[in-house]
Order: sequence, then C-alpha cells, then structure tokens
Amino acid sequence: MADEFTYFLIGGLAILGILFVIFGFGLGAFGSITGNSINYLDYYVGSPVFVGTAEFDTVETLYANFDANNFIQTDAYNLGARRTTSGLLFATSPIIFDAVRSEHTLVSFDVVDTNRYGDLVIKLDGNVVVKELMEIGHYEFALGPGHVIEIVAENSDWKIWAPAVYDLENVMIVSNNYPREFSTYTFDIEDHEDVRNVRVEMNLDRNAGSFLITFNGDLAYDGAMNTRQNIYLDPSELREYNILTFDAREDSAFNGMATIALTRVAEEKKDLVADITLTDDEYGRFSTGTISFDVVDVLTPGGYTVKIVSGNEILKEEFVKLEQGYFLMNVDREDLRPGVNTLIVTPIEDAAFTAQGLTVRL
Repeated sequence: MADEFTYFLIGGLAILGILFVIFGFGLGAFGSITGNSINYLDYYVGSPVFVGTAEFDTVETLYANFDANNFIQTDAYNLGARRTTSGLLFATSPIIFDAVRSEHTLVSFDVVDTNRYGDLVIKLDGNVVVKELMEIGHYEFALGPGHVIEIVAENSDWKIWAPAVYDLENVMIVSNNYPREFSTYTFDIEDHEDVRNVRVEMNLDRNAGSFLITFNGDLAYDGAMNTRQNIYLDPSELREYNILTFDAREDSAFNGMATIALTRVAEEKKDLVADITLTDDEYGRFSTGTISFDVVDVLTPGGYTVKIVSGNEILKEEFVKLEQGYFLMNVDREDLRPGVNTLIVTPIEDAAFTAQGLTVRL
C-alpha cells in the first residue's frame, strides 16, 4: 500500500513538473512581466483593456455658506410725548416716523390736551387714513402696510389768532415687516463654455418655508426643500462672472452650505503599457521570442503602433492596421535590453479598441 502511494506521489509530481515546463509560472494581469520564465510562456489575462481616446469627467467644486431670513418681525417704537400744531399764521409741526417696509402698522396715543381748533390727521405715505376731531382720551388705529407715518393737527383756518393744538403722550408705533435678508455668492469661471453640468448640493441647518434661488438673475428654484437636496442649474447660463442668490419667501428662513459641482468633459489618450524586466543572466540566455495579444473589439477604425522602449531608446516599433483578432510580434536580442523594457501599444489618430490577453514567450 505504501509503495502504491509512493508511485502515485512520484507520478503526480512528474505531471506537475511537465505542466510547469509547458505553461510557465502562472497567470497575471497587464502590468509587469519578469524574466525568470525565460524559455517558458508567461500568459497575462484580464478584463479587456481600452486603447484609444476616452472621455472622462473632471469636477471643480465650490462652497457657499448662506443665510436667508424672511420671517415677519414686530418692532415697537415709543415716541413719548409730542405736540403737533398748525395754523395760518403759525408754523406746522407734524410728528413724522419712517416705518420701513411695514406690512401692518398700528398707531396709538393718548390725547391729553387740545383746543379743538381742528381735526387730528394721520397720513400714511402722504395719504390721509384718519381725520377726526379728537377729544381727550386713548386712541388706536390700524393703518395697514406703509412706509412714512405722519400725525399732524389740521390747520385752524379762520381761527387765525391761534393754531390748532394737540398734546399727545405715549405715542407708540408698532410695525410688522419682513426683513428680506438674503445671501449672494459670486464666483469666476474660466472656460465656462466647457462646463456640461452644474449641480448644487444643498445642506440645510435651518429649513422653514419656501426657498428662492436665482442664478445670474434668472429663477433657478422656488419652493420647499429637503434638508439634503440637489438642484441643477442651466450650464448655458454660466458667465465668466456669476452670481448665485439664496433668498426666502415670506414667512420662510434657511441657512446652511451649498456645494457647487461644475462638471467638464475632458479627453485622454489611453495606451496599453506593460513592463518586461530581464536580469543580465536572463538576457544572456535569451535569443528569440514572441509578444502577442488579442484585439477584442474595434470601436473606431484606424491603426496602432506597438513598440518596445528601454529608457529613451525605441528598440522596436511596428505600425499595424486595426483589425479584430490576434496580433503577434517576433523579438530577438536586438529588441530587448537587460533591465526594464516597456511594451507600449498606442492608437493612431482616432482609433479605439479593446485588447485582452498578453502572451510573452522568451
């Protein structure tokens, strides 16, 4: 039984040795080929490798912090005690207050003294909204939206001996307005006509209401937004100098950061490159051999070159018409050098194809 095992073991090792001699030292991928398999077959197989001019995306990234607030806010202004007078022979002394962008305005005061020679008039942006003869007492008036508030005694007319007089205390003006606080981000772009895509990734820390975004003066987004959301701008709207505005509709507020990704399409020529490394001893034993690969798919017709380079010296070069199928190059001692030899497969003009498998027999 032991003898049978020994025979099987010796037979198995012999078979492995024969396979080892015939098929070389294993499989790999396009890359580095060492010469310690001289007189054997090195077979490198991988996924098809693209050779030709390929388009790829390049992305330029910009960052913009923004803060937009348009929640209505209430401001109260206490003007204290005031007197207003007006008469034909006397100067007019109005009470004037600027309630900037007020949406709803409330005016209140106490009439503590008056000679009742004329009405008390309240104007909003020059328009009379209240006109009445007022007695001593407390008054409140809702004026609606406006800008400039004026309280003035009416002219005493024929009572030329005295002006109309109103003494007021606790004069209070309450205005409700939208602050309309927004952010702008400006950026310069070189070769803006090459940009194919503009994506803005919104990351919101505060998010309430409806967002309003304009790009170079044109509306880009209007509405509610998720805490994390992408929006896309029209790349044809890009200029050398650009303005992105982050605004909010009424009763809305937002802040956070926008990541602006500008995508361009660039071209790059892809070669098939593999290094063949030989020691001095290996080179001394080398006489002739072959290098081959398969052209799997022809994407764009044309041709290609196959060359072997050592340092800056081109040792061998062949020009080949691009056809699907098997390519074989014969090499001898003049085509290689001790050290690193680089095999380069380069497309000619617009040729494009895929290659698979690289067999080096030295």
